[in-house]
Amino acid sequence: MKQTAASLLLLLAAVAPARADLVVSKAPTSNVSCVAGVCTATAAKAVLNAGDLAAMLASGDVTLESGALAKGINIHAGLSWASASRLTLEAKRAVSVTQPVIVEGPGGLTISANSGYGITGKGRVEFKDLSSSLIIDGQSYTLVNSVAGLAAVVAADFHANVALAQSYDAGPDKTYRKPPVPTVFNGNFEGLGNSVSHLKLEARGTRSTDAIGLFADVDVSAVLRDIRMVDTVMTSSVESVGAGALAAYSGGTIVNAYASGRFQSVAGRDITAGGLVGENGGTIVSSHSDVTLAAVSGDVGGLVGFNEGPIRDCSAGGAVSGSVSGGLVGDNEQPSTGTIANSYATGAVQNGGGLVGVNTSTIQDSYATGNVTGDFAGGLVGGNAGTILASFATGTATATAQGTNAASAGGLVAMLYQSTLHDSYATGAVSATAPVAYAGGLIGWSDSVDGASASIRNVYSTGSVSSSDLLGGLIGRDDEDAGYIATAYWDLETSGVSNLGQGAGQPANDPGITGLSDTALKSGLPAGFDPAVWAQSPSINNGFPYLIANPPQ
Repeated sequence: MKQTAASLLLLLAAVAPARADLVVSKAPTSNVSCVAGVCTATAAKAVLNAGDLAAMLASGDVTLESGALAKGINIHAGLSWASASRLTLEAKRAVSVTQPVIVEGPGGLTISANSGYGITGKGRVEFKDLSSSLIIDGQSYTLVNSVAGLAAVVAADFHANVALAQSYDAGPDKTYRKPPVPTVFNGNFEGLGNSVSHLKLEARGTRSTDAIGLFADVDVSAVLRDIRMVDTVMTSSVESVGAGALAAYSGGTIVNAYASGRFQSVAGRDITAGGLVGENGGTIVSSHSDVTLAAVSGDVGGLVGFNEGPIRDCSAGGAVSGSVSGGLVGDNEQPSTGTIANSYATGAVQNGGGLVGVNTSTIQDSYATGNVTGDFAGGLVGGNAGTILASFATGTATATAQGTNAASAGGLVAMLYQSTLHDSYATGAVSATAPVAYAGGLIGWSDSVDGASASIRNVYSTGSVSSSDLLGGLIGRDDEDAGYIATAYWDLETSGVSNLGQGAGQPANDPGITGLSDTALKSGLPAGFDPAVWAQSPSINNGFPYLIANPPQ
């Protein structure tokens, strides 16, 4: 039975460091009973020495059972065997692999876990013999050791369960002018912690495709997980393309995936490019990208270009540029599904936001540290018409524009359109330079939208603010109706905006915005800040208030 997105989300907690597990490690065996090839934990905390386990596998099949006392099974030491024996891991809760497991010969591996499994850290599973057997939660997997092998299995059955048996270097392969897996995929792909490196993907000329990625199209029921796309090179010179190292388009579930490399569009206008996935309508959890992306125009994001699905516990670190760019996501849509939670980005961004370029959905418990430049620049979000909760930004926001175009810069959001913005803050320097320019420590420009409601509560900013036109300690220009702001503060000293009436550059004395001295902002939580949400310490966040559930790193 295929894993659902819900069960995979449960895995995030399940594979955390164990409190009561059967652990395979270098320590001496203790609290484990092994009878007729079945080893069962006899206490909540049990240890099976990796050398003892390897010796048993040399002579026969071995089953590890967490039993009624231990909860999960953790492989915390390297393990290998060359015999035809099968290792079976049966856990009451989760199975966690954090060190290499190498099946040298024709042996097999079975994983059965009620709460899923995880291959993290230095963990990976390798099969040297493709005739070996892999069974996960009752499903048999076909083993492959190359991109061509993966493509052949999916071409024969797009519902296939397929696993990458070893890391594969695609450097000697040709440059792929279409995705290696060009058809819709609706099965399970398990990378086993292995990598595909140096894959070269290109969209060029009339013979090319509108998709760049290992997979062209991942269907809603598919699962891709535990895969590393290392040093992927993606280039495009066509007018319209979706690009991502792992998948151009995904409506499925992606878990524990990684990508590094670069994407460049030398021409074209409708670009949707992400370091991991170009366009996402599915679920992405516990994944990371270090891809550098540069496009002439379009939606460009460090992890995802255009997003309509939940993203949780993800991060990105590459520099990103396009017409709508985000350190993590370029364009985040779909208020009901496109939630970004517990995620962050650290890369520099041009034209957009440190985390998201344009957001009409929900961002919560997230942050960005990269510097943002362009004609609109927000430390966290470029343009926001959605909800931001318990999030922060520390990077600089620098906006410049030519002619009649307005430059808008905000420490958290460049342009805010009747949004909900609660329990959030910004600390980066902000500047805007143009004949029409708006700069604010938290928000560059706040504008109204017919029929929409707005709410700003429990927010603050500390960054220095400068502008060739309008500037405010908290908001550059506020065109919203009065009354939507409460318990909003800026630092009178660090901002350089000491006029108590200049919380907004326009209008003066904008209600709900209060200037506080640096000492006052550091000496206790401002009025309205909930101590269950916020805390202060001289050694954390330079003494300024910080979010308990989302502390600065």
